[in-house]
Amino acid sequence: MPLLTSHISKTRAEGRCYAERIRGEEFCVSSDGSCYPYYHGGVGGAARAETAGGTIILKEHLGLFPEHRAVEGEIVGVILALGIIKTIPFLTSATILLDCQQAIRELVGGKSHHPLLLDRFQEELRTMDKRLSRIRLAWVPGHDGIEMNKLVDKDAKAAALGDSMSVYR
Repeated sequence: MPLLTSHISKTRAEGRCYAERIRGEEFCVSSDGSCYPYYHGGVGGAARAETAGGTIILKEHLGLFPEHRAVEGEIVGVILALGIIKTIPFLTSATILLDCQQAIRELVGGKSHHPLLLDRFQEELRTMDKRLSRIRLAWVPGHDGIEMNKLVDKDAKAAALGDSMSVYR
């Protein structure tokens, strides 16, 4: 199982700089969750990555609010990001960029108010390629001009509205 680490910048500006730097250094997947329309609709998660072969987008609709919460969508987004990472051969490390510090703390700490999703996350980690030595969960400021975060935010909103279709282009 790969080592799971996290990075949460102290400020939004530091978070933007970190996201730009890390995207140039290693393979990154952006993930997000959404409760949309806000507190009256569905909950979903999404993950998106740019690869040599094109863009991969995974989306999952969880159900309706209040049975599900936005943080559940965020956790599902990270789980979907692990699914994308599994498709990339020969990776030794990867970073998942997300804008939810609560999800990062729950997943890295191994304690969550959503034990079934935590179990699903840990099972995904256990089945990762043995060459993958580290996965980092890194916070990026949401709605702050980071292009991949803006795109995956739209994907998560679509998932919240019921779109669970995967896209490979």
